Amino acid sequence: MTALSSLFLALFFSCLVGPLAWADESNCFAAVCQSAGKTRVVSGENGWSYPIEELRFLTKGVFWGEAALDTGAARNPAHRDPLEPIDDFNRQLADLDVQLLIVPIPPKALIYPLPLGCTREDTRGALGRLRTFYAELRQRGVQVLDLTEDFLALAALAEGRLYEQEEPRLSGIGTKRAAAQISDWLVKHGAGSLSESPPPLGTSRERSVLLLGDRTVERREQGAGLPEQLAFLLGQPIDAEKAAGFAATSSRIELIRLMNASPGYIKGKRFLIWCFTATDFTEADAWRFVPLPVN
Repeated sequence: MTALSSLFLALFFSCLVGPLAWADESNCFAAVCQSAGKTRVVSGENGWSYPIEELRFLTKGVFWGEAALDTGAARNPAHRDPLEPIDDFNRQLADLDVQLLIVPIPPKALIYPLPLGCTREDTRGALGRLRTFYAELRQRGVQVLDLTEDFLALAALAEGRLYEQEEPRLSGIGTKRAAAQISDWLVKHGAGSLSESPPPLGTSRERSVLLLGDRTVERREQGAGLPEQLAFLLGQPIDAEKAAGFAATSSRIELIRLMNASPGYIKGKRFLIWCFTATDFTEADAWRFVPLPVN
């Protein structure tokens, strides 16, 4: 193991089990994570709170390829690298004439570090690693929507809170901005035109757009969820499926269940929007290869 790998490994375990003799004092998120001990939720100023998994993610280095052996949290080292399973999933969908778009939701602390006593400068390393990873995915032909570019814009930050203060999920404003970015991508790639009048909200299994992922894709009251907002902007219902637990593997297993339950299900899809928290890149329980059924 290289000296750099050992450094990342030590940092990982310092956040996993609590304070150790060694700590990276130069990393604000590492210091917050270390001081949190075994706490699952870290409280910041003015009522803000953050899941410990999110802070662990922000302390880690390169999280794909061989480096994932040191930075990934999955129990099985063979299931720590997100790069190859994502690439494989994209290739399988392409063979089925389905376009995949990855939409990782940025960690809340990456956009709002100040309540933790951290600064924008402290986020630069994690932001750079995410963008390098997205560039690697794009080089392999995987299409990625990087929401950090929009969320860090002054116009977005001035509009209001993009995340719920006490929960690790997007606020109504954040949800609308994410839906607008996704709908723009879909329209650009031929999914239809934006509606000028309110369309029927909701979801439909027969629709060509499938929104798949974790609780980010939950339907919410009064049309405030990402599925409803996306359907509104597209002017047509979409299909939306939420998987339990981490979306890294469970969402693809959910897709297998749907395909097995309804032969021909995937043939009606043109676009699959895979939406999950970027924290899963290191903190998911597993990044497995999941062969889709042939039917």
